[in-house]
Amino acid sequence: MSYSHLSNTGSRFTKEISKQLLPRYHKYLLKSVPDFLRPRLPLATKENQYKNERDWVFMPGDRVVVTDGDCRGNVCVVVRHNKDTNSYILNENGPTIEAAVPKELWVDGQKSHVVNFPKAVLKSSLKLLADIEDDKTGKTKTVAIQNVVFRGSYFDKNYNKIMPIRCVSGQEDLIIPWPKPEEHEDGPLATSQSICREQTFWVESIVKAPIPKAALPSIRNEKSKYARKNEKLSTADIKRLVAPKMPLTDTKMHFIAERKELEETVYKKRVLTEEAKEKIGEKVFEHLSKEML
Repeated sequence: MSYSHLSNTGSRFTKEISKQLLPRYHKYLLKSVPDFLRPRLPLATKENQYKNERDWVFMPGDRVVVTDGDCRGNVCVVVRHNKDTNSYILNENGPTIEAAVPKELWVDGQKSHVVNFPKAVLKSSLKLLADIEDDKTGKTKTVAIQNVVFRGSYFDKNYNKIMPIRCVSGQEDLIIPWPKPEEHEDGPLATSQSICREQTFWVESIVKAPIPKAALPSIRNEKSKYARKNEKLSTADIKRLVAPKMPLTDTKMHFIAERKELEETVYKKRVLTEEAKEKIGEKVFEHLSKEML
């Protein structure tokens, strides 16, 4: 029985929760969510969540062995990742937990209230399994990899993106291939990759807009709150952009008054009158006449 459609309940809210509110949210989650949906591991903050293949190391489809707990030594297959807790969900060979499910949430074929749910497992409790050919006997044997390192990258056609090369630590010539992802059949409305890559539009002019003005309302939401009509700011926008004026204290107002008074009296710019200019010219003329004699 699959309850995978219920496992991500509330995940969209967890992405927006800050680091300070995460413990409070986790406490609330344990009280309000049914037992079979409660996280058994602490939630990871947004900064500490695994983001790429180098962080996860194990991908869905990888064979792993459990190294601790009641299922120690069991060989399992990774089914999916649990991004909220940086953990892995394994197949039926992995650890499980019994929980009661209300009848409103039963799936097709369910006959009992008590159901075994897969228990999330951390990376530290798993080791990767790989098939390696023995140099002496020439036979292939399955071994557990102690540590995995990444060296370089390549384009993987199965994942359709750049993937790091997974190697055995200490013996980096042994490359562990990534598992082939599960294939999903295309729906009736799917478009083939060749048609998607076919070019159907060519730029004819860099001056004339390619979209007619009459078609813009069907593409752009003119009533959007983010739309800027004629680049004009509203009164509310101006209030948000302009800082408010801070009120002045009595001491500050007294200082400004004294400063203004000094500027009008002591620091006032003096203007030369015509009489003063004539006297200065006469003095300069007399001085130059004496120097020339």
